[in-house]
Amino acid sequence: MLVQFVPDLGTKVWVVSDPDSLIRNEDVLPKLEEKGFEVIAFEDPMVFRFEYESRIRPAWEIGGSRPLVILCDDLDESASHLPGDLLITSKTLKFGIDQLFPGMDGAILSELPSEKWGTVLEYLEGQPRKKHTSRETEDVILKLCYKIVPEIMDGPADLLRRLSDTHLLGLPIGKRLASRVARELETGSGLKGWPVEKLCSETSFFWSFLQIGWENYLSGAKTEVTIPFEEPVVFGQLPRLFEQRILKKVDRSGIGEAKDWMSIGLQGEKKEESLVTNADWEKVLEGIPEAGAVHREWMQFGMRYSKMVSETFRQGSAQCHRHFWDSVWPAVDTSFLKWASHSMSGLRNLSPVPPVMTHHANKQMLRWSRKGKKIALIVLDGLSLSGWSTIRDSLLGNLSTEADCEETGMFSWLPSLTPVCRQALYSGMEPRLFEESQEYTNYDARRWEEFWTSQGNFQPKEIDHALIDGDMDDFGDVVPSDESRVKILGATISKPDEIMHGMKLGWEGWHQQLELWMKKGFLSKLVDELLKKDFIVSLSADHGNLESVGIGKVNQGVWAKTRGQRIRKYSEPDLRDKTAEELSGTTHRGFLNREDEFMLYPKGRGAFVAKDDVVVTHGGPSLDELLVPWIVIKGKDQEI
Repeated sequence: MLVQFVPDLGTKVWVVSDPDSLIRNEDVLPKLEEKGFEVIAFEDPMVFRFEYESRIRPAWEIGGSRPLVILCDDLDESASHLPGDLLITSKTLKFGIDQLFPGMDGAILSELPSEKWGTVLEYLEGQPRKKHTSRETEDVILKLCYKIVPEIMDGPADLLRRLSDTHLLGLPIGKRLASRVARELETGSGLKGWPVEKLCSETSFFWSFLQIGWENYLSGAKTEVTIPFEEPVVFGQLPRLFEQRILKKVDRSGIGEAKDWMSIGLQGEKKEESLVTNADWEKVLEGIPEAGAVHREWMQFGMRYSKMVSETFRQGSAQCHRHFWDSVWPAVDTSFLKWASHSMSGLRNLSPVPPVMTHHANKQMLRWSRKGKKIALIVLDGLSLSGWSTIRDSLLGNLSTEADCEETGMFSWLPSLTPVCRQALYSGMEPRLFEESQEYTNYDARRWEEFWTSQGNFQPKEIDHALIDGDMDDFGDVVPSDESRVKILGATISKPDEIMHGMKLGWEGWHQQLELWMKKGFLSKLVDELLKKDFIVSLSADHGNLESVGIGKVNQGVWAKTRGQRIRKYSEPDLRDKTAEELSGTTHRGFLNREDEFMLYPKGRGAFVAKDDVVVTHGGPSLDELLVPWIVIKGKDQEI
């Protein structure tokens, strides 16, 4: 595909049909930009016009020669909205999954994660002329990419081993392939009555299935489905699943006589046995992604890391806290900054399904709405991924509605400040497209309505937005009445951020206060009511947070355009540089910023507050501030 893009042909505009996101791919897109192309995904005519008139065309008028690539999902529809003068002089290219994988069923391959493409392409090199039926395409993908051959699958243990590997990589099997596996296995192989399709295609469901199965196995409860944990291929998976906190140990006191091998998943009777140890963290550090990692690897690592952060600051000892700040966090931060500085700016144009950055989330929900689903987005202000780990069990455990929950993360924007990040989430736009309101927090409802009226074609009366504290008396302000016509609901709950900014006890105090808030039951009640009204409920956050230590205050008045505890933004580089000279422990290093934005960040976990003061805050470029939860909760019978 890349050889068809030649930047010195004299063509300034390339209009590219990319319905299967072959170009909007983490391997291809950076290489295209390295060849000198500017890439824009065409999603909204007004947004494109603004970008073109304010940034692209002025650059050309003063001699800029960087050609523009416009990526379209539907070329015919997009062409009717593109400026005529661009189309006249443009070069058109079309790419589709059928071209990349000739002789195979494109509908099946469209579900395959891009990380698996290379495996199939290598296979096709040895089969250049073979025409594959749909079933043959399924066979090839299942065998080569997932190591599954349904006809010879050796029972439940074999399936669980292979699916454990698949879900640990964050690469669940697509719905169509999962349905094929289910048809083959549910009538035999000892898997009758097993929810094979959901086990293959839904990562959170798979882990929940194992967790419940482990609890039932230990208690001896009689259930329709019994997981053979005693079989070597299943037992062999358990150490890493408990080590990574994917499965939780069961309290030993509730179990009768246990065999020695079961101790790996039993919680000790002594309190100190429940604490996170330095050795636990050393194992986490072994999993830090390499410099050339793709974003999915950092998301997977971030999920594991955040569970450990939550556990550490809720249950860990003071010694464990010191080890974390002295050894663990610096190692994670150094590796993340190295990766993010090189790779994160390219994430904005990746396919938004599933969402990679927060401005993608609306596009995912838009697809659900086009299937007739009602949409609810709950934004928990300042809730980091570790904060989600703290509230998760309380929230899900108190739902009266049977529900499925899929858990992953998204990257937010830098600077990780509320006005920037929350507008990106509600608007579905990059921050450079709402520059005039980046300093304000009262645009959320407007951005939310603009997106759903322009791209979803909903009427204003079908859209609602609420900003609430998160107390029980707020309940009536957010849940639509039975007579309401609201189909699209957005709600910001400020409680996590309120707790954060009043916190003097660092992360330990913040996580404890989150637990106390959850005991009041507001969030569980809210999600429960929305599920009963048939909403698909998505929980996320505008940004995360970090326990930070003061390096000294910066008293500059109007010098800085933006003054946060973890960020200063200046209109001139000289002002930034002068501050950096006067205050040690700062850095210019950042990413996701425009060339005319002059940022200054504290190094490490520093903050622009009184020296040595401990605060929980946000604004900077750490993994804890930039990786936020993306949690989708739906009724058991809801299909999306």
